[in-house]
Amino acid sequence: MITTRNRRDDLRQTLTALGQLTSKPDEILICADGCSDGTVELVRERFAHCRLIENDVPRGSVFSRDRLLRAATGDIVISLDDDSYPVDRDFLERVKQLFNANPDVAVFSFPEVRDERTVFSPVQRRAVSAYANCAAAMRRDVYLRSSGFPLFFEHMYEEPDYALQCYSLGFVVQFEPSLPVRHHVSPVQRNLLRRHHQNARNELWSVLLRCPFPQVVGVAGFRLWRQFRHACLKGVWWIVKEPLWWWSALLGLPICFRSRKAIPWSIYSRWMRMPREPAQAPLASGELAAVTCAVVITSFNRRAELEYTCAQLQHLSPPPDEVIICLDESTDESRVTLAQRFPEFTVFENPTRQGSIPSRDTAFRRVKSDLILTLDDDSYPIASDFIARAKAVVRSHPEAGAFTFPEIRNGGRPANAMLGTDSPAHYVRDFPNCAGIIRRSLYGTVAKYPRFFSHAYGEPDLCLQLYTAGYAVWFEPSLPIRHHFTANQRNMLRRHQLNARNELWSVFLRCPSPYLFAIAVLRIVRQFVFAFSRGWRWWIREPSWWLDAIRGLPRCLAQRKPVDWKTYYQWLRLGRNSVIGYGALLGKFPRIGRPVLPQFQRENSA
Repeated sequence: MITTRNRRDDLRQTLTALGQLTSKPDEILICADGCSDGTVELVRERFAHCRLIENDVPRGSVFSRDRLLRAATGDIVISLDDDSYPVDRDFLERVKQLFNANPDVAVFSFPEVRDERTVFSPVQRRAVSAYANCAAAMRRDVYLRSSGFPLFFEHMYEEPDYALQCYSLGFVVQFEPSLPVRHHVSPVQRNLLRRHHQNARNELWSVLLRCPFPQVVGVAGFRLWRQFRHACLKGVWWIVKEPLWWWSALLGLPICFRSRKAIPWSIYSRWMRMPREPAQAPLASGELAAVTCAVVITSFNRRAELEYTCAQLQHLSPPPDEVIICLDESTDESRVTLAQRFPEFTVFENPTRQGSIPSRDTAFRRVKSDLILTLDDDSYPIASDFIARAKAVVRSHPEAGAFTFPEIRNGGRPANAMLGTDSPAHYVRDFPNCAGIIRRSLYGTVAKYPRFFSHAYGEPDLCLQLYTAGYAVWFEPSLPIRHHFTANQRNMLRRHQLNARNELWSVFLRCPSPYLFAIAVLRIVRQFVFAFSRGWRWWIREPSWWLDAIRGLPRCLAQRKPVDWKTYYQWLRLGRNSVIGYGALLGKFPRIGRPVLPQFQRENSA
């Protein structure tokens, strides 16, 4: 989409450049904003394939862009000025790939190249607080869900205001350095003093529209002072003219208050800090490959399943940097088979059976790699390039401490219908140990398994610790894990009892008072309802795990570390209410930070 006003020659150059793209856009929309220089005739005669929309009188670029976005039919809208155009001919194909790979991004901003040497943009990929409409790509459906551009702004500052709305809706605005846009910055229709007045006025109006009370008073005062300081730097003439936009801003206060839709302060304050947050150094070539990944497997008397899983691991390319297997007092010759067929794997054995949770805890602490891919002895990655792609996912989500993937069982069906390969990527409450990744630097420092759980429910308790410490759990649908879920060594009734007992123990470990007892009762009742649905052989045995849980209460109370109620409550809700975007996540878990969107920090440097 392009808006224009009396810049016929600039528009001709831009449309000619668009015609040279290798993949043509599905539609080109142009809004002629009260043009009187022959622009309309040029488009109709020379560029008849473009869709022309006319404003009879000038309405401003904000109104014009809103009109184009609502008239467009495509899913992605490239936003350009009449004097800007993509540099690379494969621009459109690469933009589509970016949006497909980043479902939580609402707007991509691109480098704005203003001459042969200067690029007026950051130097690396990162989340940003604003973008330029002369060099951006937008998801149209997100725009239609938002309040849109404030039409009374006329010109300037609609981009930061919309970026703030994107974060409040749970989406991200991301700068992508690999796709430059050439911007000639025509002097026609550009008065710098007038642009300053419009920008300053609209910035103040945006504060009144979005900033919550009582912070709005302080933020408005700060904006006024900052703009006046800028005028002082420009000279006496600018200082003398400053009251003009103050008066214009006052006249617009009524419409600001009528249109006011305040955003939570946790999101607003984080958005304000984004321009001042230091960017990390970009990854050097090959640094991602230097990130290491280990595979951890625990097993008990499943020699055949374990052997098959290990064989599948040998097909991974690149391979894991280390494979650590814990045999939990296995008596079925598993160790002999591993020594003969997989001598490169590290294998250790518990002299007495301890359970999967203590076994994983011990194995995790032996890992030297940056990432831990945790699997069952009957689960393995489907894609041969799983390790490389998983590293890329981790790199893209520094706010996440753990990751989970679709667990595909027999018949090609996911274990959880909401976590399949066709599900959207989103933040989740926990992960299964048969299909998960955790950052090694976090394990044992900010989160760890309660060893006395023995088996079941270790993952949810671990993930609650991660959320409390400021790290999320990300579900990535593009990397499925095959889980054969063998019946060997799986007693479903016993698994239910262990899960129910440990869930209750986790409540006593983490839930703050006075909510503790209400949540504990809720857990007991819910587990009994589940057992009742399975038949009398299940519910008649429910008291056995109640007694087991009571015997473990002294240990729970001795190790009790309650979390704050807001984190606990929001974590509980994640089980039923998925969170797709980072902005929505931040609204629920303000502690979680994302300083640079795609950067991956090697864990062993922490």
